[in-house]
Amino acid sequence: MGWIGGLLMVVAGTGMGLYASHRLRRRVVFLEMCGRLLQGLWQEMSYTSLPMPDLWQRLAQGEAFAAFPLVQEVAKELSHIPFADAFASALEKAEGEGAMLPSDRQLLLEFAAGCGHTDLEGQQAHIEYYRSLLSAQEGEARRVWQEKGRVYRVLGLTGGMALMLLLM
Repeated sequence: MGWIGGLLMVVAGTGMGLYASHRLRRRVVFLEMCGRLLQGLWQEMSYTSLPMPDLWQRLAQGEAFAAFPLVQEVAKELSHIPFADAFASALEKAEGEGAMLPSDRQLLLEFAAGCGHTDLEGQQAHIEYYRSLLSAQEGEARRVWQEKGRVYRVLGLTGGMALMLLLM
């Protein structure tokens, strides 16, 4: 019976390491999708010149962002609150789920605060500026995931094995 308990400790340690690595990867994926979202917003804005709520609804109905919760949450809220408030609410939910850090949320909140206040060229410049900042955040998140993600996976396995050996 002792070996089964030891094996379960190794499995639990490995699972904890994988979970910690997965949380880092979720941030990378979320920031990638946000970058794609800003690119899609820029393109839609260039072709249609629609106001921000209409652009957002159009993006939410498209295939590219059908599975991205941030877009869907904002689109759902746009019917009864302004864009910036809907975006802030969706970001708060995403941060609560661990998809981003407070610094990521702050950057995206600053982006939302400047949306819809200037002409087409000003909006496109605004999107480009925040896309470059978001790209830097994504690069940092990817670097952290590559460095710490592997460490978490290995530490989970070795921690479980060490605990098993200690208690055997």
